[in-house]
Amino acid sequence: MTGGTPPPTRTAAGHDWFLKLLGGVYVLDGPAHRRIEPSLAAVLAYLALRGRTHKYRLAGWLWPDAGETAARANMRQLLRRVRLTLGPEFIQGAGEIELNPGVRVDLLEFQRQMEAGAVPDPPAQQGELLEHLTFDDAPDFAEWLESERERLLQLRLRAALGASETLRAAGQLAEALLHAQHALSLEPLSEEAARQVMTLHHRRGDRGAALQAYERCRQVLRDRLGVEPLPETQALAERIRQDAPPPAALPRAVPEPVALPALVGRHHELGVLAQAWEQGQMIFVSGEAGIGKTLLTLTFAAGRGRVLRFEALPGDRHVPYATAARMARRLLEHWPTGREPGGLPDWVAAEVARLVPDVFGQAGPPLTSAADRLRFFDAMIELNRLACADIDVCVLDDAHFADDATSEFAEYFLARLASSPQARFPVWIDVYRDDELPEAARRSVQTLTDAGLAINLRLAPLSVEGVGELLGSLNLPQRPQHQAARYRDSTGGNPLFILETVRDLSEEAGLGLSGWGLDDPPRLPTKVAAVIARRLSRLSPAALQMARAAATLGGEFTLDQVGEVLDLGPLAAAQGWDELGHAGIVRGEALAHDLMRVAIRAGTPEATQILLHRGAARTLERAAGPGGANAARIARHYQGGRLPLQAAAWFLKASQGLVDLMQYGAALKLREQAAALYEEALEFDLALGVRLDTLSALWAEEQPEALRPVVDGLLRLASDDVQRAAARLGQATLRLAESRLQPVALAAPDMLGRASASHEARQALWQTLTLAREGQALLAADGGLPHATLSALLLRAELRTLAFLHDQTGLRERLDAATALFTRLPESQAAALLLYTVAALLMRQGQPGDALDAARRSAAMFTALGDRYATLAAQLSVAALLEDQGRRAEAASFRRQLGSPGSGPQLSRLQYFNQLRLAANLVQRHAYAEALALLERMTQAADKAAPAGEWPTGEALPKGVLWRVQVDLLWLLGAVPQCQTAAEAALSDPMPGDDAAGVPWIRLAQIHALLGQDQQAKRAFANADAFLSAAPHLTYSRGLWQLAYAGFGGRTREERRHSLEEALAVARQKAHPELLTHALALRAQWHAGGQDWPAATRDAEDALARMTAAPPRDDHALPWQVFLELPGVDPARRLAVAHAARDWMVSILGQPLPPPYRDAFLARPTQQALLTVLDSLDLPLSGQRGQG
Repeated sequence: MTGGTPPPTRTAAGHDWFLKLLGGVYVLDGPAHRRIEPSLAAVLAYLALRGRTHKYRLAGWLWPDAGETAARANMRQLLRRVRLTLGPEFIQGAGEIELNPGVRVDLLEFQRQMEAGAVPDPPAQQGELLEHLTFDDAPDFAEWLESERERLLQLRLRAALGASETLRAAGQLAEALLHAQHALSLEPLSEEAARQVMTLHHRRGDRGAALQAYERCRQVLRDRLGVEPLPETQALAERIRQDAPPPAALPRAVPEPVALPALVGRHHELGVLAQAWEQGQMIFVSGEAGIGKTLLTLTFAAGRGRVLRFEALPGDRHVPYATAARMARRLLEHWPTGREPGGLPDWVAAEVARLVPDVFGQAGPPLTSAADRLRFFDAMIELNRLACADIDVCVLDDAHFADDATSEFAEYFLARLASSPQARFPVWIDVYRDDELPEAARRSVQTLTDAGLAINLRLAPLSVEGVGELLGSLNLPQRPQHQAARYRDSTGGNPLFILETVRDLSEEAGLGLSGWGLDDPPRLPTKVAAVIARRLSRLSPAALQMARAAATLGGEFTLDQVGEVLDLGPLAAAQGWDELGHAGIVRGEALAHDLMRVAIRAGTPEATQILLHRGAARTLERAAGPGGANAARIARHYQGGRLPLQAAAWFLKASQGLVDLMQYGAALKLREQAAALYEEALEFDLALGVRLDTLSALWAEEQPEALRPVVDGLLRLASDDVQRAAARLGQATLRLAESRLQPVALAAPDMLGRASASHEARQALWQTLTLAREGQALLAADGGLPHATLSALLLRAELRTLAFLHDQTGLRERLDAATALFTRLPESQAAALLLYTVAALLMRQGQPGDALDAARRSAAMFTALGDRYATLAAQLSVAALLEDQGRRAEAASFRRQLGSPGSGPQLSRLQYFNQLRLAANLVQRHAYAEALALLERMTQAADKAAPAGEWPTGEALPKGVLWRVQVDLLWLLGAVPQCQTAAEAALSDPMPGDDAAGVPWIRLAQIHALLGQDQQAKRAFANADAFLSAAPHLTYSRGLWQLAYAGFGGRTREERRHSLEEALAVARQKAHPELLTHALALRAQWHAGGQDWPAATRDAEDALARMTAAPPRDDHALPWQVFLELPGVDPARRLAVAHAARDWMVSILGQPLPPPYRDAFLARPTQQALLTVLDSLDLPLSGQRGQG
């Protein structure tokens, strides 16, 4: 049994027990399954294979060093656990025990099938008996197990050879070969299996493969045993060698005008292309398969100068940058100087080496950020510019086959071309099929055509006149153009279908297979598949197998690879390929066209397809190297070859490759494919492990849509406490991921609506909390710590949910539990994730030092584990913690070290937020000009970005946070109208899950108050208050609200004092030193308004004393203004403070601020008040005032 659910056979008690001993050991009861511990697995295996046995005999075998009493006690405890978990009837008997007769066993069923002479399905990879289990401390049992494993090997070997012989006798040679090769894989030293493989290859007409099999057999025997094959094997090889068939007559070559016709019937289309060329537009040519896109494009391009052609191939879609790598090779072939040392700039060569490491003798590191990707894309563009200096037209054929990563590069490249028409690049023409172009690429084409930068020429079928013109252009013995209407009706006016039809009828007439002419309409095929099938039927067996191997390989392949798939030597492969070339099946080292591939695969028997997929997987695997190139392609071949375990392993390699390329959504889907394959093979622990690894990936939390199948899989397999706990984890993780995408209600029409939305959100979080706690309870019942990964992840989910619920008491208790658990965990992804979450929550608990230490340790752990995404996330957490502690210069330096994405085509979500936090950092440190420039770049990048793998909804990067940063900058610059626009934009389109999305209400309230719009200001203050009440962790914003509300003119003096005292309390209790300075300055101003000069002076002096370490974040110059406006201040002290205020204003105006912002900055109330004081002291701004 190799996988799938076994057919049910219920016992009297209603059980459907199935014992799986091969591979992972499980007991299945209908859809439920239970993991079996090693000692119980040993008992069940022995009872299944040897029958009724005294239980204490087994006890002595399994626990030989425990002593008789202890061994017997162990056995009694084991049998008790069986009764509790599997049912009291599963093992029967008291002294002598046996399996319930109703228990089906995979190994016994396989054995009975073989004894009955049944031919099994095409063999897949079967597990070993009690695979991965060792019994070094039970030598007697280990010896018995080894003998049973050898017996199983011989059983499988005899079964495979018997099935092969049965199928050979029935004439099913491909199926017979499949089983013979399986026998040889089981025992490479079996000459009987080798002879069977040789015989079957020869019987199928594949003499080269038969002799190649003999050579492999001889080499294996020499290497392992130092002997030659048996005389019987040598004699068979000699007979095959002597039985060389006469050289096959090559099919009559099709007349060249039929194979490669001139362009006809496309005069109008050529005119459209010429007009686009003259207008400098990019060109897209689209249409259905076979419509003539490539011929039209190449004909047009040839008339415009020198042409360089690239192509995407069918297999590219699953291999990131496969098309781009082929393009790079083609460019370097055309311009060999680029391969030489110094031919390319060093930075370009280093980037291009990522795609073609063999060319440059080095492999670039994985892409880890949008900055890396941007530099890589720019290097590819520079390579194109240099290599195509003598080229006028570049053609990308079959662009619909291009992989997503290459398509992303192409979008960026085309955007560069459109924005830099003066740059010297060839004209690019992309050719694709309408119905197969990915949606993202389709949108890009539409955007360019809508902007008038490109045209999309959609080819229609040939008219009757065009068909007649095509038929008349062919060098045929008869002139069928008078049948143009019939040909068009039969082929739909598709030029390729017409040519294949004419070729087929021409061959039949030339070979004497038909007594009718080309103009006899009843025999015109209606589908090109029928035409190709008839042509394939005329090939020799060896050539037909080569065509099938080429079609199975798909995408890009070499003649050597085709030969390797079929075990052909170079000479035999070349002879077969020549035959295919003469028959028009191939052209160069490729099939003649993609429809040929589809037709060949459709006509390939299932067993042959399995054989070819396995051969293709092994061939590509040998060429993959340690980097796992083409991993997804290899995985799909193993999957097609019915080898799910190998396929799953390669899907996991492919997934890691996609993670390295930041294609997170696609990576998650491949992981789940691997898990599903393990599940199909009944390897439930492997499936669970893959899914837990997925839930341990921080980037997976950004992909809720792709997480749903993972959770469905966990729920489907939840049969014991551990699996049910994993399912709870999956549900909790998905709910948390989805909660981040929920719209943020910031302007509900009334408070009741907002309260209702908040209640629903909290209810969902309570359900999530319940799931996380239920999972932990299930693990505790199962023993707890042995499931360390699961324990850590469930506790992390609980902590995150408590944080969202703002349950400070619950958080403190569970943080203690997390700290205790972490000390017992091995260094792992789950441990690092737990520590990463603890760091963020410690900051909320007012423990900044501990939080920073935990964040740095988690970053180091992620780095050691090789998780670049999580490393970056943890490093960003370190930067945020530094900023929260007021260490902004240090944080800014750290953020810059993490890389700047500029205006990359696919902005990493983490990099995006890093740059926004850097901009906010710059704002708080009054580097306004630099912040303005950075935010402008980020706005452009967000406008362009529509990442497939970064932002979970697949939409453009969220602008709500970007606008929030702009609001603060514009407020500090005094740009009131622009600040109001940004605040309204941020509030109207908040980022889903943004817990600070309502903070701009504060600025909007201040703006309305400043403009004298009291009613609007009241509403904005009320909205801000309601939002902050639901987000009690935003303590700085709450303090800022109190300060802003204290300044609102519609309040009494005592109400204003109360707000100031509330702000001071928040600042002191929550450790916001900058807020404290701000509040002290405002309270000094309040005292001054009541002419309480001593109190005003005290607060003003306190605020001044804090200016060096903690100046106000939201009104930097306010403490100077308040102090300078106090009466009776010492003149020397007054002058010193005035100089400090003046120097700060000069430093701001010394920045390259746009003129409108310079004027707005000087017009702010605080700056205006300072300028008045400075003028009174004869301290002008050195000509700065009013400039610009």
